[in-house]
Amino acid sequence: LYELQSDGTNLAGASAGPFNLRESVLRKTAGAGVSVLQPQVNNYGGLIEVLSGRIAFSYFAQTAGVIRLNGGDVSFPSFIMHAGLIEGTGTVSVGTLTSSGVVSPGLSSLGVLSISGNYNQTSTGSLNVALGGTTAGSGYDQLAVSGSATLNGALNVSLTNSFTPARGQSFQVLSSSSRTNGFASTNLPARSGGLRWQVNYSGTGVRLDVVESIHLAATNYSVSESAGSVSLLLNR
Repeated sequence: LYELQSDGTNLAGASAGPFNLRESVLRKTAGAGVSVLQPQVNNYGGLIEVLSGRIAFSYFAQTAGVIRLNGGDVSFPSFIMHAGLIEGTGTVSVGTLTSSGVVSPGLSSLGVLSISGNYNQTSTGSLNVALGGTTAGSGYDQLAVSGSATLNGALNVSLTNSFTPARGQSFQVLSSSSRTNGFASTNLPARSGGLRWQVNYSGTGVRLDVVESIHLAATNYSVSESAGSVSLLLNR
C-alpha cells in the first residue's frame, strides 16, 4: 500500500520512477488539493483509488487494474487505457482519454463520471451504466464528456434498485459537446409488456428511450413494383 496523505509533489522527478503497480494499491486519503506524481506510473493490475482531492499524473500507462474515483479526481496529460477499468463519480481531467477497457460511472451507488476533455472508445472498449431511476446521477449512471466523444465498442446497460423503466422515460447515458459514430453493440435489459428500447444518437450524446413496440397484423398483402421501387401494401 502506497498512501498519499498530503497535497503537493509526493514523488519528484522523472528519475524517481518508474513506479509500477501490479497487485499493490496507490490511494490518496487526505488533502483537498492536488498530489503530483512526476515519475512514470504503470498500472499492471493494481488499484488506484482517490478518496480526497486529486492525483495528477505526469506520465501514466494502464494495461490492467482499476482506477477508482471515490470522492476525488485524477488528471493526466493524455491517457490511453489499453485494458482495465475506470469507475466512480469524480472527474478525469485529460486531453483525450482513449479507452480499450471498461468505463463504469458510479460505485455502490449510481453517479456521474465526468471527463474534462475528449473521449475515444475503441472497438474493444465498453461503457457500463446502470439504471435505477430517471434522474442522471441519483437515478442512473451517466458519462459526461466536456469535449468530443468518438464511439465504438459496446454499451452495456443493467437495471438496479428493482427499477422497471416505463413507456416514455428517457435516460441520457452519455453527454458530450459533440459526438462521432456509435456503439458497435448495445446490450440492453429485456423489456416486456409491448415495450422496447430505442437508442437515440444526437450531436451531443446518446439517449435511451422506452417506446412502444409496433406490431402489424395483416390478413393479406400485395406487392407492386414501379420504376425500380417495391411497395408492400398490408390489408388488415
